[in-house]
Amino acid sequence: MTALLLIRRFWWTIPIALLFALWMRADNLRAHYKKSWQAVTTEYAVFRTVIIDKTAEAMAKDRANVRRVAGEQNAINERKARDIETRLGSTAARYNRLRDKANKGGFGDPAVPVLPDATCKAYVGADCDGVLAKLKAAEDQTAQLIELQDWVSEQAAVNVTGEQ
Repeated sequence: MTALLLIRRFWWTIPIALLFALWMRADNLRAHYKKSWQAVTTEYAVFRTVIIDKTAEAMAKDRANVRRVAGEQNAINERKARDIETRLGSTAARYNRLRDKANKGGFGDPAVPVLPDATCKAYVGADCDGVLAKLKAAEDQTAQLIELQDWVSEQAAVNVTGEQ
């Protein structure tokens, strides 16, 4: 009976006690979620820093790889340009020697007089300069195609992935 009298008299303390308990629980939950949020934020910041560092490192490796590949390809280009110039120069020198020899009648027996254009027309059907020019052009084009094939195969052999 005494309990009922106390409850009737102090009934208003029950909702206040419940509100106080809920408020304490909410405060504890708030503190818990605040700690959790701070932990997630810290983890994210570390993750973001790692990602940024890894990205910067990968970009630096990519730039170094691009410089390496460009250097190798430029070296191949310069070497092939020198090779083709040398080859075409030697072809031109041989062409000039052969043309001079043909114009002097230097083929065959020196005791027999030779008319170079008549001989070339008889054997090939064109004058000597025309035949020699066509031969030189054919040799030049063949040399260029061979050098182009070599250039393509060397360019294709350059490692562009950066993996050793």
